[in-house]
Amino acid sequence: MHFVRDRYNRAMLFRSHVTVGLCGAALVARFQPAWLTPSWPVEAGWAQLRPLIESGAPWFTGLVDGAVHLWSTSGLAPLVETPIAYLLLVAVVGFGSLLPDIDHQSSRINRMFGTSRGLFGWLVHRFFRIFVGPHRTVTHYGATWLGLSLAVGYFLPQLWSPGAPYAVAFSIGYGLHIAADMLTERGVPVFGPFIKRRYTLVPDLLTFPTGSWREYATVLALFLFTLWAWGVWGWIVGWLP
Repeated sequence: MHFVRDRYNRAMLFRSHVTVGLCGAALVARFQPAWLTPSWPVEAGWAQLRPLIESGAPWFTGLVDGAVHLWSTSGLAPLVETPIAYLLLVAVVGFGSLLPDIDHQSSRINRMFGTSRGLFGWLVHRFFRIFVGPHRTVTHYGATWLGLSLAVGYFLPQLWSPGAPYAVAFSIGYGLHIAADMLTERGVPVFGPFIKRRYTLVPDLLTFPTGSWREYATVLALFLFTLWAWGVWGWIVGWLP
């Protein structure tokens, strides 16, 4: 790791973060570990969630009961539930890969939450500036990633039995966001709050400014490597005339 000076306050492009997160999850999934194999049992999942929702919205539970029963008797569940599970896994990786930039007012995650503009956005931004810190500080600490990963990994399966793979997906997305930022010139105070210096994963000569062509090239190389690891690249080349 290399110490760098804090010279920039730009966020790495959200498309880059999402792509890095998804590629990382895909590379892990290439080995088909059981702890990253998702499931989406609609009937069993609703049985777990029903008591929580029934106390606050009993009228809603009746509607969902009917829909779940119709779904279970339709014969479509075995065909659709697995794709839905993987789509949800992709969404969780994407969410985790964007969440660390919630400390940047104009980031994609703040736009998704509606906290990038207006009075509410200003208040949220001021809260982060005063109590959390500027961009790429607290939300980018390795300790923050570890704490959130442990919390999500413990509580999500307690609330929802199929939740363990999604907790892992969240941790992968969040952790790879930090790793990707450590390839940029600005680096990350990954050992904060104990050490405030910013570090990069590669020598300064190999780092790149955020939003530069080198960022695109690095993400593209990772994407092509992921295709190769899954054998897709060989299929594409063999298919071409």
